[in-house]
Amino acid sequence: MFTDLIAAPPRPTGTAAVATDAVPARERFLQLLTRCLDDASLVKLSLAHYTGAQPDAGLTLQRLLVRPIVLRGEPALQFTWRYDTRDTVKNHPPGAGLQAIADVLGVAGFETAHLEWRDGDSGSTGVTRQAEFRHKLKGGRDKSKLVLGKASPAARDAAPATPADAAAGGAEDVAAAPASALAHNRSKQRELSLDLPCWVDLGLSTPGPDGHARLVPAMARKWKQINRFLEVVGAALEHSALADQRRVSVLDFGSGKGYLTFAMHAWLTAQGRQAAVTGVELRTGLVELCNSSARRHDLQGLDFSAGDVRDYQPDPVDVMIALHACDTATDHAIHLGLRAGAQLIVCSPCCHKQLRPQMKSPPLLRPMLQHGIHLGQQAEMVTDSLRALLLDAAGYDTQVFEFIALEHTSKNKMILAVKRPHDPPGHAATLMAQVDAIKAYYGVTEVCLQTLMQGG
Repeated sequence: MFTDLIAAPPRPTGTAAVATDAVPARERFLQLLTRCLDDASLVKLSLAHYTGAQPDAGLTLQRLLVRPIVLRGEPALQFTWRYDTRDTVKNHPPGAGLQAIADVLGVAGFETAHLEWRDGDSGSTGVTRQAEFRHKLKGGRDKSKLVLGKASPAARDAAPATPADAAAGGAEDVAAAPASALAHNRSKQRELSLDLPCWVDLGLSTPGPDGHARLVPAMARKWKQINRFLEVVGAALEHSALADQRRVSVLDFGSGKGYLTFAMHAWLTAQGRQAAVTGVELRTGLVELCNSSARRHDLQGLDFSAGDVRDYQPDPVDVMIALHACDTATDHAIHLGLRAGAQLIVCSPCCHKQLRPQMKSPPLLRPMLQHGIHLGQQAEMVTDSLRALLLDAAGYDTQVFEFIALEHTSKNKMILAVKRPHDPPGHAATLMAQVDAIKAYYGVTEVCLQTLMQGG
């Protein structure tokens, strides 16, 4: 299968080494990928650092993620084209997929590629190995490299102990999972079970006559929001330093009735992680209600406390959540996440009041912003754009997007920030200059988050 496209090289073995064949590094990488498709050992492939022409106007292509699936009983490759604001997923037969990868690898395409496969020659269960291609031109000559070696011990240890763990999304080592776990057209699974007894306490469900819980009809939108939130957070976790971390601590500010707090605890626990989840809420009645339910059902690692985000003193935390925190409470929550060293910050802003009185309409925009609704939308956009830039300057990859359809809630914007391992020199200074330029353009004198970050 596919050997007519590129001859397969011998399987590399042993510890990490740099391949030095006379064959160009790009061709050797594609040969290795062909072999992985040939013997169905492919685990995953990711391509990054795109330098070619953007395929879609208005979007910036960032990555291409490829994984093996089974589509209608036949092997296939699922391509996830990751843009700055959305993902596009397409499935290809292996041969066509291999050609599509070759078309975008190297010059005027993706400059780096990371391949993982399972080497069955190294034990009955196989050892996960990796190869990395790095495209480089120097003086008009191809100086690309192909680096080969074993995957890290942490990656191997993260492999699921059972097929059920793999299907639940506990790891990306799909090559170790059975065919059923690779199936593409399988039935959709909710992130959470509606049968959790805490949902009855919180008014989300009612006990059914058959022993299974029934969703309260009026809570259908809330249930959809909960599951969509977990889908977003789950994807972010897998792209953060927390991907292989067993114990995960979460702080949920403005936890209210605790829907998301209970959901995070249940979701992390179902993954086999040790969850340490705390909900912080001003209203003591809701704190007592949630603590009572957590104790009643012996939910270890879940607790609630009364507190105000403006003066709460956090311990180090992995994930900081603040959904629908009003006005500058979102800024205080973000700053708290920064101080607590959170790897993941998730906010859904609400009530953008601070900037609107400060904003002066630029002359060109005055005819447009004379309408109150447009001025309000502009103030919301400027506020959250500045928050995103400040988070980026603080070392986080940040996205602002609509996380659920508008018909489910008007408060549907999310700011998602994932801590980067390092920043290039001058990155923060460039972003802070952009923040100052936007403030000057609109006549804004103070941004709460910036003041907090500067120690004001």
